[in-house]
Amino acid sequence: MRVENNNLILDEEVNNEMLEEFMKLSSKKKLKTIVIETDNISSLVVQQLFCIAKEKKILCNDPFLNKFFDDVRLVG
Repeated sequence: MRVENNNLILDEEVNNEMLEEFMKLSSKKKLKTIVIETDNISSLVVQQLFCIAKEKKILCNDPFLNKFFDDVRLVG
């Protein structure tokens, strides 16, 4: 998990123990996009991503997860 420019990049496993760090990083106001480049992400982090999907752009390389984020954007 790293921040580059205005992007939070999830490029390795993000487990439940990392939730607090994820929430801290993802809540930064200057952050515009969260890029998911891993398939190993905990359900708690995914749930948090759904909560912030209306505020920040979520890009995901997994077509299954990406469909859910697209649906959240359509509803919002």
